[in-house]
Amino acid sequence: MAQPATFADFKEQEREAKKGIILQAAIKVFSEKSLQTASLREIAETAGISHANIYRYFDDKQALFVEAFILGAEELIERLEAVLAAKPGEQLLEAIAETFMGYLQEHEHYFMMMTQFMLDGSLSADSVERLNRTMKAFLGTIEKAARLAGGAANARYLAHTFFACLNGILITFHNYPGRSREELTAHMKTLALIFIQMFRDGLSSGNYNQHIPGGPP
Repeated sequence: MAQPATFADFKEQEREAKKGIILQAAIKVFSEKSLQTASLREIAETAGISHANIYRYFDDKQALFVEAFILGAEELIERLEAVLAAKPGEQLLEAIAETFMGYLQEHEHYFMMMTQFMLDGSLSADSVERLNRTMKAFLGTIEKAARLAGGAANARYLAHTFFACLNGILITFHNYPGRSREELTAHMKTLALIFIQMFRDGLSSGNYNQHIPGGPP
């Protein structure tokens, strides 16, 4: 028999609900402004609470940014793990790339936050540590795909290369002038497929090993 709910349970549920509202407000603001230009007051107004109330749930603006980033990363990891579990076989790399790029195009706010994380040098050591742990888990999922695709020996380097190249395609053509969203999406998909073929050719030849520290000369 389930234990009856207590007032403490309801209070905790209420706290988590309010925290979630603040997080969604922060995501909206961070999708429009950088970490530096966004303010807690704007986030509070978007959430419909007082500025002072935010401090009951988050220490500062960076803490909010970190929590919002981790929320998106965990959802993306779940989607990538689902692809791995589906075992798409020879089309594994294509499925991983499509899921990764599709998520960032679907959730533009997270794409902007990921870019900020990689380019912003003003984050505190604690924030960087938490974000790095999240990124390690994310890259670990891509490492699994690299191993399954035949790159078990140097999966970490291969995963980082895979992520960097796909992210580079997104950054370069995300808002390329003079093209519609549909044209840009199709172009980025084509570039991703070209890269994957080059990536797969590299795995087959093994020549990439000569550039990896400790690899064959």
